[in-house]
Amino acid sequence: LQDELKFAVTSAKHSFNNMASKDTNTITKKQLVTLLEESNYPATEAELAMVMKVLEENGGLIENDHDSIVEDAFKAVVVPWLSLSILDVDRNGTIDLNELKCLLWVHQDQGTPEPSEERVRKTMAALDLDFSGAIDRMEWLEYNVTCDPHSRKITPSHGTQTFFRTIDENYDSDRKVLANKLRQQVTEQGTAAVQWALDSMNSQADRDIILNVIKGIAMDVLTELDPHNRGVILLADVRNYQHQLDFKIKKLVDYSVDIAKVEVKENMINHGVVLDFQDMEHRDGGGAVAKARLRTHQSARNNK
Repeated sequence: LQDELKFAVTSAKHSFNNMASKDTNTITKKQLVTLLEESNYPATEAELAMVMKVLEENGGLIENDHDSIVEDAFKAVVVPWLSLSILDVDRNGTIDLNELKCLLWVHQDQGTPEPSEERVRKTMAALDLDFSGAIDRMEWLEYNVTCDPHSRKITPSHGTQTFFRTIDENYDSDRKVLANKLRQQVTEQGTAAVQWALDSMNSQADRDIILNVIKGIAMDVLTELDPHNRGVILLADVRNYQHQLDFKIKKLVDYSVDIAKVEVKENMINHGVVLDFQDMEHRDGGGAVAKARLRTHQSARNNK
C-alpha cells in the first residue's frame, strides 16, 4: 500500500510541476481538479468546495487570489487524499477503524512499527465526531492540514512532510540539470568563495587569473559529469560529485590566498612596511578571510 501511495503521489507531484505557474509555483482550482482526476480519485463538487474552503482558511491560497494554490497546500491535500482513497477499496469515500490503522501506517517511513491500538482509537475519536464509526476523505484531509501560527500559511502535517521527503529524494534521483546551468552555478559558487580576495586586489591582472581559474573549474566539472556533451546531467550525479567540487573550491581559495599575499607584499614593501602573515591561513566558515597584520618598521620610519 505504501509503494502504491508513493507511486500515486510521485505522479501527482510530476503533474503539479508541469502545471504550476513559473512565476508563482501555484496551480489553479481547475488544475487541481484535473490532477485528482488523473490520479483516478476525482473529487465531487461538494468535496472540491470543502477543499478550497479548508485551503483558504489555513493560508493555502495566494493572498488576494482565491484561485492560486501554493505548493505546500498541494502537498497538504494530495497525500491524505490519495492515501485514504487507495485504502477505500469499495470507493464509497470512507474507511473504518481497521483501515485507519493502515492509513496511519502508510504515512510513516518504511520499517516503522505498526501504530498501536491506543493511537488508532485516539485518532478515530478525534476524527469521528459524528460517531459513525467511519472517516471520510474530508475529515482525514482536515486532520492533516495545519496553519503556522506565525506566518499564517498552510503547513502539511508531520506525517505528510515525512512522506514527501522520501518522494522528493526518489523524484530528484531521476531529475536532470542543464549543463550550462550547472556551469553557471559552479562559477557563482567559486566566485563567492573568493570574493574577499577579488575585492582586496588592486591588480586587474591578478583578478583575471582568479576568474580564469574559476572558469577552468566549471569546465572541469562539466567534462567529468558530461563527457559526451549531451547537455544534461543527472541531479544524483551532481550530488555525488559535491565532495570533489568542495575540494576544488578549497584549492581555489588556497590559491587566491597565495596571490593576495604576493600582491600585498609587493605593494607594502615599497612603503617600508614589515608584514606578518601568521593569520593568513585562518578560514572563516565556508569562505576564507585572509588577514595581514601590518606594523611600521621603525628603521623605515627613521629613513623617511
